[in-house]
This record gives sequence, C-alpha cells and structure tokens, in this order.
Amino acid sequence: MSREKRLPGGLTHRERTFAELMCKGMRPRDAYRQAGFAKRATDKQASDNASTKAKQPAIIKYMAEWLNRARISDIDSPGAAVAKTLDAINEASDDRNWTAIAALQRLRYQHNGIAERTSVQIEATFSDADILARLANNDPARLAQLRSLLAPASFDDEPLTIDSTAVET
Repeated sequence: MSREKRLPGGLTHRERTFAELMCKGMRPRDAYRQAGFAKRATDKQASDNASTKAKQPAIIKYMAEWLNRARISDIDSPGAAVAKTLDAINEASDDRNWTAIAALQRLRYQHNGIAERTSVQIEATFSDADILARLANNDPARLAQLRSLLAPASFDDEPLTIDSTAVET
C-alpha cells in the first residue's frame, strides 16, 4: 500500500480537502467521506475517525489559516446555497414532509426567478387542508385519494370538506 505524498504544510491532499470542506461548513463525517477517507466504514466509524482527524494539530492549523484568508464567497456562494437547498429537498422527500418540500421548491423557484416573492408569501399562508381542497377541485373522491397519498398521519384528525367558496379557478 503506497503512502500519500505530504504537501507543503504537512498535510496530504485528502487531509487538506477534508479541512477545507470542514471550513465550508460540512459535517465532519461527510467531509471525511467526501475527501476520500472511510469508503467502507460504518457511519459511527466514519464519525469517530473524522472527529479524531479534525483534532489533529496540523488540520486545526490549516483550517485556521484557511479561514483567515478566506473570502465570504469561498465559504457561502450562490452555488453552495442552491446545493444545500437541493439536499434539504431530498431529505424532506425522504421524510415525506410535503409542506417542507413545497416551501423549499418555492425557494428554489424564487432563486431561479420563476416565482415572484409576493406569490410565495401568499401561497405560504395556505393550510394543508386548503392546498388539498384546491388540488381536488371540488371532487370529494379526489380529495380522499390525495389525502391517502400524502401522509394522512400528518393531517389534522378533523375530516376535510370542500368549501366551494375557498377554491378559486
């Protein structure tokens, strides 16, 4: 097994990548894996190893130097913000949190100039029941079907009814 070459400053390329990812706000375990360490390790092993690696004096020194010379755009850029939003959308989707997905999608569309800020503020005031009623379009069967598909445990226990005055076309 060949040893990695040390760069000036005493770190390997993977250690430097790990430190920079940590400086940019990534969790130690995720930075550790993305830098190329612990490809086959369990989450606990990767977390433990990342914690140990992050405490090494050479890593701490490099991170302090990197942060001292970093610009705000190095740490938080529009690309990084979009990436974090997309990750949050995926996490919300995995959790079947439809309200969070809708809010994050609106944020994504707003960022891309697709949605107006005012429409986001208006739509954000709708309750789950209002959104379902609008989607069902005055059809009780469709309302029941939508409700069964969209995580029924997250809705209030009260039965939903369609109010024709609340639904606009």
